[in-house]
Amino acid sequence: MASIKVNLNSPVSYVKPNETYRGSHPPRQRLQVQLQIASEPGQSRLIKALSNEFINYMADEKNSEPFSVAWISSNSAASFDHLASRSADVAITHHVVAEGIAIKQGVAEKSVPAWKDHWLLVADLSSNESTAVQDQFAQIFLAAAETAGSARPVRFLSRFDKSAANVRESSLWAAIGQVPWAHPHASWYYQYQDSPLGALEAASALNQYTLTKRGTWFALNDAARDKLEIFSRGVGTEDELLLNPAHALVGCHAQNKEIANEFIAWLTSYNGGQRVIREAEAGIERGQPKSPTARFAAPVTPPSTLPQLKWKYF
Repeated sequence: MASIKVNLNSPVSYVKPNETYRGSHPPRQRLQVQLQIASEPGQSRLIKALSNEFINYMADEKNSEPFSVAWISSNSAASFDHLASRSADVAITHHVVAEGIAIKQGVAEKSVPAWKDHWLLVADLSSNESTAVQDQFAQIFLAAAETAGSARPVRFLSRFDKSAANVRESSLWAAIGQVPWAHPHASWYYQYQDSPLGALEAASALNQYTLTKRGTWFALNDAARDKLEIFSRGVGTEDELLLNPAHALVGCHAQNKEIANEFIAWLTSYNGGQRVIREAEAGIERGQPKSPTARFAAPVTPPSTLPQLKWKYF
């Protein structure tokens, strides 16, 4: 849901994009931005792959004029505001209830399933054995209380930045009756506001638990990742609280609504965006021997035709 009202009498807010994609169009060709996408920073590589393929699709299949796609790095909460201010045409978010409210607010026109992802609960190698995620959070709390005065206390690192990760870990703490960020602040609850990758690097260096996305996990350098272990990964039914489905929303008053709706239709099509996601998952992104988006996400619906591809998350 947006924290600002839609005001069609105000000028469209300009937000400088973090990246701009142009598909296969020549680097020197001047292109106009005709689609602006806001999403979490941990999704940048997948958004890049999808944007470039969509641009090529529009040129090859729709005979459209050359254009570029702009990507705005934004947490889920801010992405709704980008739709409201019309600085983004499409937002990728991870909270079904907030998405429904945004539609009722007149901020978003519709929300469609985009891809499936999973949260990972990670910690240093000496931590407890894997259990269901709620039990794991309870164990973190108990261990933090028991080791508070020790030389190596158990701590949890939170990005504390209204990101999807922050919202999810907050709900997991609340589910076991704990709100460690409330006054008086729990000493074992470490607030570290940084990028997804920066937060994961800090958790590795400080030997702390944290919640992260799979894409961020695989982007982590080997030395830092070797110090961590995955304790819950949202694959089994007991860890369904770690499921992290992504949804694509089109702004009600998007500047480029026609292209935005074309993108949504392509994104959800089996041979369009879902193909890009399948190839990213399999590590065979077009033109590259190893995909930079490999193991990032899974399609909304796995292929039903034989032979079936078995999605290997790790």
